[in-house]
Amino acid sequence: MPDIPQHSPDFSSDSFQQDIYSIYRHMLESLPVFSNDEGIVYLTRHAHVSRLISDKSFKRRPLEQGCSPFTSDQREPTPTEEMINHWMLFMDPPRHDIVRKAFMAMFTANNIRSLEPRIRKQVRELIDALPESGQVELVRQLAFPLPVRVIADILGVPKSDQEQFQAWSAVLTRALDDATEEGLRQGDAVTRDFRLYFEDLVSNPEALPDYCLVRSLIEDRDCGLTADEVLYGFVLLLWAGHETTKNLISNGILLLSQFPQQQRLLTQQPELVNMAIEEMLRFECPIQKLSRWAHEDVQFDDYTVPAGTMVTALVGAANRDQTIFVDPDGFDITRKKSRHLAFGTGFHHCLGALLARTEGRIVFEELAPLLPELTETSHTWRNISAFRSLGELHMDRRAAC
Repeated sequence: MPDIPQHSPDFSSDSFQQDIYSIYRHMLESLPVFSNDEGIVYLTRHAHVSRLISDKSFKRRPLEQGCSPFTSDQREPTPTEEMINHWMLFMDPPRHDIVRKAFMAMFTANNIRSLEPRIRKQVRELIDALPESGQVELVRQLAFPLPVRVIADILGVPKSDQEQFQAWSAVLTRALDDATEEGLRQGDAVTRDFRLYFEDLVSNPEALPDYCLVRSLIEDRDCGLTADEVLYGFVLLLWAGHETTKNLISNGILLLSQFPQQQRLLTQQPELVNMAIEEMLRFECPIQKLSRWAHEDVQFDDYTVPAGTMVTALVGAANRDQTIFVDPDGFDITRKKSRHLAFGTGFHHCLGALLARTEGRIVFEELAPLLPELTETSHTWRNISAFRSLGELHMDRRAAC
């Protein structure tokens, strides 16, 4: 068997972020499977990525259980590692299934549908607050605050605390993207702040709204969760519940400004909004990387990946695979039956996928009439490898005639 090719790109560098899809195209054609200098194996093709994230022979935890999902090192976990060890995101069955079931009640189709009026109200308030002409920065003024408000409302978090959550979440994202012991320690102070905050919140459940998830979970004596799984689960929902949706919204607005013909099509045919959301998710995938551990020797093409290896799916590359998608580098909001992997697949399929799609749909329904007034003036990508995430999106708004 041939050795796996060696390649060590700097995924979070400016150059990678600026030229990401040309690099992915090269990988898809010449390096569909490669290993970096740390021994992590990367996959780019759609079939390989689908297999990795759905096949039960791959696990979230290492073969030799370590102090965190990112390493098999045997040492005392950092506070941030201790937290993510209690996240369903990094659990394997059967514990994963128990924790997921406890949290999923608020994310059923019926519950999401009942949230739509409140989501639409939040969207309209944010859009109405935009300046009627001149410069608009749509990450800070729309894409970031909306999903934080929505998930905070679901949890029962007071509106006055939501700006603090935005700041804490930004620190946590950076720490998790690094994923080394040193990098994760950058999130330790925020981890402690999050825990103290939710400990205080659950100490007085009678003060919380009847409908909120925090109150329903702490009053459910039969949910089967430990106190740490409940408290840290709230942190996961708050963090993950806004990061992906923020990226979907801001990336989608940028795409429509870059492809004016598609923008006009959506404005003229608003019924295309759901298809547009799916194409945004495919074309500028909010989540770029998903990792698993091989618990047995596995084969990808002609290469053997040994048991105990961390394997990372480059989801953004898989969503541009020309064997799956016609004209994969074209942005087409009329694309039918998209098989993108933005929300994963299998039993780890994103719990909040329907909520993210609903928020995105409502944003673009409400924003569509304004799109012709908006012209992009500049944007910056965050140097984060796990997400396709805009730091800023500046647009010039012409006053409506």
